[in-house]
Amino acid sequence: MNFGGSVKKLCSRLGFTLRRFEFPTDNPIDILATLVESRLRPDFFVLQIGANDGKFDDPAWGTIRKHQLPALLVEPIPTMFKELTANYSDQPQVTCENCAIAREDGNITLYHVRPNPSLPAYVTRVASLKRQVVLKQRGKVPNIGKFIEPISLPALSLRTLLQKHGIEKVDWLQLDTEGYDFEILKMLWATPIRPEIISFECEHLNRSDKLACASMLREAGYGYIGLGRDVIAILPR
Repeated sequence: MNFGGSVKKLCSRLGFTLRRFEFPTDNPIDILATLVESRLRPDFFVLQIGANDGKFDDPAWGTIRKHQLPALLVEPIPTMFKELTANYSDQPQVTCENCAIAREDGNITLYHVRPNPSLPAYVTRVASLKRQVVLKQRGKVPNIGKFIEPISLPALSLRTLLQKHGIEKVDWLQLDTEGYDFEILKMLWATPIRPEIISFECEHLNRSDKLACASMLREAGYGYIGLGRDVIAILPR
């Protein structure tokens, strides 16, 4: 006997709707911020690649400001970089770098959305080395293709970036590069640096890259958890 089904039918005949009561979500835990705060020490250092304007949907903004954490924030799009530097102008311990991260130093083509009054504001913040990644916004903005344009920007390899700023240790690596996160992790693995905490976007990785990335993290001793479109990886103490 399907007891659950019978109860639902009875409730329906009586004019009631039977629904599962979900636990309230009005006071969620910021897992990443909580994790970072559990690892804080005087020399804690943050490297964020794909910082955008530093505020919009940014997981590092609140924690960096709350604890005045030393950080290097990297953003390639000039308009976003201008906002980024303005938003962190009261944080002298934060350095901003206007470049893309690539396999080699030089220039690179990035695809971004040309600002237009007809577009949602968030869409103009999307940029990627892959045009097809930006085109994924068609689900919400069907005509976005006609607003995507290439832009040539200066690029540094991750190794050059680290050398330029004299960085020998990173405690929290925050990535949001619209499909290039795994490539940056592979560049990092070519250096001695292994951050205690890594947060990156996996949404645009294909299945094989997700599996390869997970394997790379496991072999280096990281535990990890997927949270929607993002992954948080941590080195156990």
